[in-house]
Amino acid sequence: MTLAETEFVLEYGGPAVDDGTMPIRDLAPSLIALAELFTGASRLINPEADPVSLNIKATGDGSFLVHLFLEAQPGGPWDQFVDSFSSDATDALTNLWTLVVGGATLTVSGLLGFLKYLKNRRIKRAEPGSEAGTIKLTLEDDTTIELPGQVLTLYESIEIRRKAEQVVAPLKRDGIDYVAFREDREREPEVVVRKDDLPAYEAEPGQDVVLLDEVQRKVLTILSVVFVEGNKWRFSEGESSFSAAIEDEAFLGLVRDHVETFGADDMLRCRVRVVQVRRDGKLHTDYTIVEVIEHIPATRGESLFDDDAAAS
Repeated sequence: MTLAETEFVLEYGGPAVDDGTMPIRDLAPSLIALAELFTGASRLINPEADPVSLNIKATGDGSFLVHLFLEAQPGGPWDQFVDSFSSDATDALTNLWTLVVGGATLTVSGLLGFLKYLKNRRIKRAEPGSEAGTIKLTLEDDTTIELPGQVLTLYESIEIRRKAEQVVAPLKRDGIDYVAFREDREREPEVVVRKDDLPAYEAEPGQDVVLLDEVQRKVLTILSVVFVEGNKWRFSEGESSFSAAIEDEAFLGLVRDHVETFGADDMLRCRVRVVQVRRDGKLHTDYTIVEVIEHIPATRGESLFDDDAAAS
């Protein structure tokens, strides 16, 4: 068996731990959650590899030296994880620490730091970052941030975020003022979580991350017409089919007044808003007809393309 090991310092600060003691009912669930956070993160990032585990020993007043280690067969899935970081096994564990907590390479590079920075703001859009392996996020207030793409993967897991919430839960107790994470005692903490940061760590159901939101011109075949207000029509676009709401009130008025009638294989030339989001790690697509440009009966033998497109 091979053994890779690294360590970091977890520090709880405040009057309740000034004498080096802390109620076990407060500490134990937090440390168990910390272990499960790293185990869950390693499984999520590389599900084929053996998960990491934690050993913990007290080293001073309110501080705990945390040993993060892994045992794995040479050539096994862990080696693939190590290869993905182009480093040795210990460096790979350090990189796992960076993804979970943070590091000096980016302003915000780990999940715990990202949650503090995010402060429950909604993610409007995600797109490739300026460096390989990074992702650029646009938040609801139009601020942007770049961070490793795997941090977003961790963030999208509600179970991972629940473990992060439990790690900082001792802050809810009187006498615990902060939780700090640092790679060693000689360095400044990578992340410090204080009482007023607690709302940022409350695990809510995974929010949608918008990957695409644009209006496209399409020609769609009508599969089903729905006259109940608010219900979606059914369309096909070649081999695929989908449901879409219609927001074009002028067109809907013509339908309600029976000015527009429909037959089999009729088509609509229209402007369609396409929104693609990542929800719980899966891609979901929503369609909305924002404008109907033309209703094309199946019996009409004209080109389905716009005049401008045909001319080009």
